[in-house]
Amino acid sequence: MSLLILIALLATEIGILQDTKNQELRNYEKVQFLVKEKEAESKELIFAVLKDTSILYKNWMELLENAKSQNFILQIYKNDTLKWWSDNTINATKYLPALKEGFVYLNTNNGAYWVSYLAKGSYRITVFYQIKSNYQFQNQYIQNHLNLDLTFVGSAIFSPSPSNDFIDIADRRGN
Repeated sequence: MSLLILIALLATEIGILQDTKNQELRNYEKVQFLVKEKEAESKELIFAVLKDTSILYKNWMELLENAKSQNFILQIYKNDTLKWWSDNTINATKYLPALKEGFVYLNTNNGAYWVSYLAKGSYRITVFYQIKSNYQFQNQYIQNHLNLDLTFVGSAIFSPSPSNDFIDIADRRGN
């Protein structure tokens, strides 16, 4: 009798482990899809900004709503001066010299971001998507958390370089 119970418990444990691996794979696929989706959406937002820069002040509210609806932080520089911003969560000026055109991972003192960046003429456009807030101190008002789009993950570690025993996430070009 106890042998049957032991076999049943072992089978249950194996099933739980397999379900955990399946859930990890599903979560990875969802995150990978989200990366590519946010990369495409951020590029669309950048091109919407660049479509007609002469009327940015007229189109700002529409661009702002677009950015907010997609959980983006939009910052637009003209002649290296910040002219328009949707949010002050991050000081992009500090990171501009390190940004490369395209879609990159950026770890800052207040969190981790995926960033689309493009410099065109006198304009520099940054679109930040905060993956996770990571404040040095937390209190009743400031708490570290994953972006709402990523809550299905539960918890995660994001790193700019590959790590053993972790799954790599890539942009649309495979970087």
